[in-house]
Amino acid sequence: MTGTKEPPPHDTKKLSQLSTGLLVLNFKKEVEEPGYSAIGQKTYEHAVVGQRYSYCSDLIRVLNELKLTAVLLSEVSEQKHTDHKTHQPEELIAYYSGIFLDQVHQIKDKLLRMVDYAPIYLTDPNRLATL
Repeated sequence: MTGTKEPPPHDTKKLSQLSTGLLVLNFKKEVEEPGYSAIGQKTYEHAVVGQRYSYCSDLIRVLNELKLTAVLLSEVSEQKHTDHKTHQPEELIAYYSGIFLDQVHQIKDKLLRMVDYAPIYLTDPNRLATL
């Protein structure tokens, strides 16, 4: 069809850029708040940036695992043998599909946590102790 755009390739370049930016921001907060670092604590903003960096790194990892699982799932065509059992292709497909769905759930969880992290902690300041 002419005039329609193809969807962008599923790569992690933008997430890697976001992760790098969050890491730099995390270091910047560390430098700007040396008094808190000296006593082993963080400000609320520093904690939010650190958690978002962690979620972004997890997203990159899960997306790479998701791609690997999709490749492994597409290559299932014959039996696999382990020490004591022969696994039929249907078992392997079910196994990889379970892993795939788990990874999709992890992506959803990390995205929602990364986007919605700050409002949760704004409503309950006592939760900062869990950081």
